[in-house]
Amino acid sequence: YFQFNSKKLTKDSYDLLPAIKAAALERKSDDISIIGHTDRTGEAQYNKLLSLERAKAVYNILVAEGFEKNSMSISYYGEGNPLIPTADNVAEKRNRRVEVVIR
Repeated sequence: YFQFNSKKLTKDSYDLLPAIKAAALERKSDDISIIGHTDRTGEAQYNKLLSLERAKAVYNILVAEGFEKNSMSISYYGEGNPLIPTADNVAEKRNRRVEVVIR
């Protein structure tokens, strides 16, 4: 999860990174998807770009942790795929997220 209108992870989310690394190592994965999202506050085009920036931020953290660049892919949806459906311009912190899928 991310801070409002930011590509900076919340502290609780940053603390989850060791578990992500452990899961990838345990599965010996070379197929990791990083998927960015936003809530529905602000303009849709801005949110699309913000979701990309959030996915890139997680990607860069994982690269710094030793993950192979070629084993990861980035996709992003802006406000288009909410975890918690809301009306437009509703700030929902659980929608400000990046999902990391380890196959």
